[in-house]
Amino acid sequence: QRRGFAGPAHCAEAGSTKASAPSKGYLWALVETGCRLGGNRMELEARLRRVEAAEEIRHLKARYCDLCDDGYPAAELCALFTDAGVWDGEEMGVFEGQEDLHRFFSNMPNVMSFAIHHVTNAAIAVAPDAETARGRWYLLQAATLRENNKAVWLGARYDDQFVRVEGKWKFRRVELRSRFYTSYEKGWADLPHLLGASP
Repeated sequence: QRRGFAGPAHCAEAGSTKASAPSKGYLWALVETGCRLGGNRMELEARLRRVEAAEEIRHLKARYCDLCDDGYPAAELCALFTDAGVWDGEEMGVFEGQEDLHRFFSNMPNVMSFAIHHVTNAAIAVAPDAETARGRWYLLQAATLRENNKAVWLGARYDDQFVRVEGKWKFRRVELRSRFYTSYEKGWADLPHLLGASP
């Protein structure tokens, strides 16, 4: 089944008994139904595009987490970002552009030998034209530092920016703000942050 924003080319006028050609996909069929019941075609399509955009962004974020947990393959992760994309981890570093991003992700397996990104509390706001968006997630990450084989916990918040490029959603900016980054043994109450940042 074809995915994306392309919907049926036209809609029956409000009050008309003649339906337009069937569209592909259940949600687009609902747009047709809404039009036949007198709904505004442009408004219904715009709302559906935003719904589809939010879902595609959720998949993009899930793909990012999957790749990070699968050894940080740099080329695949960089492909999720725009050419001028930014990964901003504050005290963990800021990396801008494909070259910097590739260097950062290539080095991550030397920093963390194991990682599980558990993201929750998604809140996605899509612009009215469905071409840009912002998203927020909370992160609880269990990881192992390669040096000394040390288990750590990371609690943080993602505030990300997205843009649609040639029909595909990409990260314009990933912003990570840690609430705690601590050893498994001591925990966040005794050792809030390994890098000295305030929670």
